[in-house]
Amino acid sequence: MRPPEKPREKRDIVQLIIGWVIFIVGAIFFPLPIPIGLPMMIIGLAIIAPQSRFLQRWMYKKRKRNEGLNKKIIFARRYVPTFVQKFIDITVRKSIKKSRRHLTTNRVNEKPLTT
Repeated sequence: MRPPEKPREKRDIVQLIIGWVIFIVGAIFFPLPIPIGLPMMIIGLAIIAPQSRFLQRWMYKKRKRNEGLNKKIIFARRYVPTFVQKFIDITVRKSIKKSRRHLTTNRVNEKPLTT
């Protein structure tokens, strides 16, 4: 049984509505020859992502499976707006802990490596 969710603030609801509108408009413009649809869809998802647990889990799984993508996201973090940085931080915590464990332990017998 899930614990009851906290009621959303008005700001969160407005943020979700704006994010979905931008995403849908981007999806409409996506097949056009001018390249504006994909950036709009990405911006819309970036606005929605801090409020969506589904997107957070999806992004965590993608970053966990693809180390190259994870490195690119970490590199790009300093160039994105604050709300996107918070989303990146939410999805990186678990993957950083696991990657540090792999760097400091021997996979065969899980003993710490000595350098």
